[in-house]
Amino acid sequence: MKTLTMDINGECNLNCEFCYQELDGNILNNSQIFDIMREKMDFDVVELGGGEPFLHKELDMIIANLIKLNKKINISTNAAFIPKAILNLEKSLRNNVTMQISLHASNKDAYESIAGYDYFDNVLKNTGILKQLYKSSFNAVIYNKNFNQVKDILSIAYGLGMPIRVSPVMPVGRGRNIEKLSEEQINLLKGALLLEKINGKEIYSPLIERTNCPALNESYGISGAEPCSLKLGKKEYINQKGETFGCEFIRR
Repeated sequence: MKTLTMDINGECNLNCEFCYQELDGNILNNSQIFDIMREKMDFDVVELGGGEPFLHKELDMIIANLIKLNKKINISTNAAFIPKAILNLEKSLRNNVTMQISLHASNKDAYESIAGYDYFDNVLKNTGILKQLYKSSFNAVIYNKNFNQVKDILSIAYGLGMPIRVSPVMPVGRGRNIEKLSEEQINLLKGALLLEKINGKEIYSPLIERTNCPALNESYGISGAEPCSLKLGKKEYINQKGETFGCEFIRR
């Protein structure tokens, strides 16, 4: 399956200190996205991100038009709020959409310290709503500040019956300015995540897959046995300015 990632807007309602994105206010509108897709018809999955895609006023139209083109959609959201259009989307459309919800902290204080706003309770409440309507999972980005919260973050995910993806921060954008995981922390995290997976938990991480991710290798010196989707020509990234790159973490 080929995946096209599009960050459709450069606006966000959070201020995460590790954000890789340039939050410049640029937006890809529905018409622009349709024009892009006419040139990208061989992509099977379209990942919509931001900033925060739930802030995009045309999101429901974008979803409907992509599904008309027979695309599967994955939306990456912080779930601090849910627009009515997403709640009211008809079931035939919702069945083609998955939600990936950011959860980088295990309590209110830590969440506010990382994201800049106290939306922790909102996120958990909205996760419960979204998972009733859409196939949903969590995404946790880990660095030195929240490394000791991994166990509790996983417990929240398991308690809500949610699969979870765990990844180290990539030093891109603001991610260059935070203290990333040390080699020792990476090894501890890999061991802990692998044990969770062996024990049957629904958990994914590039740290425990065989994929040779160029961004992970470049940032942490971690290489795998198999080429990533980028190397196989199965991945592409378009930012909110309409610029095309192979990967959101390696822009050259």
